[in-house]
Amino acid sequence: MDLREMFPMKLGFGGLRLPTNGEKDHIEYDKMCEMVDEYMSAGGKYFDTSFIYHRGKSEEAMAACVVDRFGRDSFCLSDKLPLWAVDGKIDLQSVFDVQLKKCHVDFFDFYLLHNVNRNDTDFIEKSDAFEFQQRLKREGKIRFAGFSFHDTPEMLDKILTEHSGLDFVQLQINYYDWLSNYVQSKKCYEVAVSHNMPVVVMETVRGGGLSSLPPAADQLLRNVQPQSSASSLAIRFAASLDNVFMVLSGMSNIDHVRDNCSYMRADKFKKLSDAEYETIQQITKIIKMNKKINCIECGSCSEVCPENIEIDKILSIYNDSQLFGNYNFPEMHFNIHVRGNSAKKCIKCGACQTVCPKGIQIVDNISAICKIYDK
Repeated sequence: MDLREMFPMKLGFGGLRLPTNGEKDHIEYDKMCEMVDEYMSAGGKYFDTSFIYHRGKSEEAMAACVVDRFGRDSFCLSDKLPLWAVDGKIDLQSVFDVQLKKCHVDFFDFYLLHNVNRNDTDFIEKSDAFEFQQRLKREGKIRFAGFSFHDTPEMLDKILTEHSGLDFVQLQINYYDWLSNYVQSKKCYEVAVSHNMPVVVMETVRGGGLSSLPPAADQLLRNVQPQSSASSLAIRFAASLDNVFMVLSGMSNIDHVRDNCSYMRADKFKKLSDAEYETIQQITKIIKMNKKINCIECGSCSEVCPENIEIDKILSIYNDSQLFGNYNFPEMHFNIHVRGNSAKKCIKCGACQTVCPKGIQIVDNISAICKIYDK
């Protein structure tokens, strides 16, 4: 079965940002049920959760608001196993069994290793996590096996080359990160395409950061799509990619659901026009005008660093955290892309500053940034 043809509507119901009373683990079931009903009536059927979302309560919410209220063949449930949060257990089966019980199901349609990256290599080998997924498939406990990913395109290519039997990969893709020097959405997507690997998209609106644009950027959108929300541009950008079969949206209220479904339902969806792609490029430039440190991400600083510190990535992660807050997990990206190669290795030679076209005081800046994230 080709996943790219399985779902008429590409919009997925994300379980990371569900409605709460202010506390992450206090999900408001009545509001969520209303959202689920609206989503399914529009033709949606893909629900996404994880072992850790909402402090472990997202799976239970999916059970109460989806599984217990609808026939099992009317929806697809996706769950994830976070390798870093299973207390070093090699017995992944016990964690999986708990997930089935919490979700009130006998099998998962989609099952992912959560946030696979270079830091998980040793544990994946010790636990034989990818083979564990294949065994679950053979036993009928999961239908499709995949993993979510935050790392380099080279690492993605390595994983997809070395592990067979995978059905899909989940990537962070949005128009702001498309050419990012650390997220590298475009390059990771191209790797997936080269392996003919269908893609699920996460962080489509960058944790909500692309749902509210600066005034000048919002005006550009109004000129092209006067009645459209900022979120619609971001979600349709991801859904317009041919190899993408599902675009997750972390909807938190009924208005989010109605807005998303208004342009994503099968009879309404349209790929982005050339004019909209041009607008996206202009919007991205406007957003970046407000960055804290005037880095143009040329990479010259990293190229001359005798300690091979990835300076441009450090500056980019910090700038994005100042633009979007902590919604896109800057510390996570720092841990994956920079840790072990951070300012702790800096010998303060100043070589980076001599080649910086913007004259940034790099040594002081990366030292201050790494005090925030390199804990």
